[in-house]
Amino acid sequence: MLRGMNKAAFAAVSLLVAGLMTPAMGQQVSQAVTPGAMPAAAAPGAQNASLNAPKTLTQDLARTFIDELGQRTLSALRAGGLTTEQRTAELGLILIDGVDFDTIALQTLGRYARRSDSKEFGEFATLFSAYIIDMAVEKFGAMPIESYTVTSASAMPNGDVMVQTSVATTTNINAGWRVRLLPDGPKIVDIIVDGYSMTTHFAGQYQDWLSKAGLEGLVSKMRNQTKNSLSLVVVRAMRGQG
Repeated sequence: MLRGMNKAAFAAVSLLVAGLMTPAMGQQVSQAVTPGAMPAAAAPGAQNASLNAPKTLTQDLARTFIDELGQRTLSALRAGGLTTEQRTAELGLILIDGVDFDTIALQTLGRYARRSDSKEFGEFATLFSAYIIDMAVEKFGAMPIESYTVTSASAMPNGDVMVQTSVATTTNINAGWRVRLLPDGPKIVDIIVDGYSMTTHFAGQYQDWLSKAGLEGLVSKMRNQTKNSLSLVVVRAMRGQG
């Protein structure tokens, strides 16, 4: 799974050592994913951390979560003097910290997901995460963003909250972020742009391939698509696959 703050801290350190992340961003990531810059397993009362987690996802909590994630992303995009590799690593860690790619992968595969703890699903989720991050970096990595605003939040029947945002750049980009409360806090479980759901889009895109080649075939296809992916290094570090 991509969850676990200790894994995020480990990934940040690994990428710092590899030169794929700047020291300043490494410190920001460590503070963001590990309170007090202390590994979760070593923090006082870590075993009872879940007791302090919010029991209900309110609209205000979801708005704050999306706003903070957006501000971290803006800082990474506006940071000067970064190599392509460093910017990709920084944006990748932010997205992994905020998006539950495992849930999105499960929804995308549908009945083809089989067991979420299987080796095949784990590899698909890893490659799928890298693919999505690569797309985001390619689209927004060099985009001059003027402002980022959370415009509204609305509760959904199952307890999720849909948060709407507006990004001012060469044109306005309006996106909805479906936020779900998980054991380790709020996470994004779907993204809606211009009325189109990301999970629905990829489920439709992969359906034909899955029906012909199964999950094994799709994993093979995605290995080829991500063979030169910079984000894949970040994702594997986060999963402890280094």
